[in-house]
Amino acid sequence: MKCPLCESSEHREADRDERRCFIRCVNCGLVFVPKAFHLTREQERRRYDLHDNTKGNRGYLRFLTQVADIVETACPPPGRLLDYGCGEDAVLTALLRRRGRRCDPFDPLYGYELPPSPPRYDMIILCEVIEHFRKVRSSLQEIGRLLEERGKILVRTQCYPSAGKIVRWWYAQDPTHINFFSHRALECAAGLLDRRLEATAVKDIYLMR
Repeated sequence: MKCPLCESSEHREADRDERRCFIRCVNCGLVFVPKAFHLTREQERRRYDLHDNTKGNRGYLRFLTQVADIVETACPPPGRLLDYGCGEDAVLTALLRRRGRRCDPFDPLYGYELPPSPPRYDMIILCEVIEHFRKVRSSLQEIGRLLEERGKILVRTQCYPSAGKIVRWWYAQDPTHINFFSHRALECAAGLLDRRLEATAVKDIYLMR
């Protein structure tokens, strides 16, 4: 078994509960759930359908507005945007379009596909997405191929507080979350795409530029 981010074979079990175990990569710091414990696509979809990620949820809108505000600062118009893993209602896409931005939604689970000849994007947004990737490295490489040379990636995800106590962390209670990042693991992800990681004014939002 190799780390799904850096492909190192140096790893050890960090924690486990009655449902699954969590492996920590010694090289990059990623904590990941082995493939044997992944949900099926059908189970994953049912879990997503429990979320109230709609435009009628004021808390969710405030959450996305934080993302949209950072997008405006980091990638001003006329930059083209991709909302990668947009969800069923593509609320962030709609929010950005209302601000006059060119933004495409992408989420094959809900029928949002890329254009037949996709453009290169100035920013790709991964809002609560990277922790769901079944193949972290190849998914990031796919994203890299969609970026302009100087394009940026916005990532929103929670960094784990302690690998040895991860089963008690609220973020690990969601069975669709199978990758958990430290700052070092996010730096490794950025480096894979020849980019550097930058913090933002919001503690769980990062830029890869």
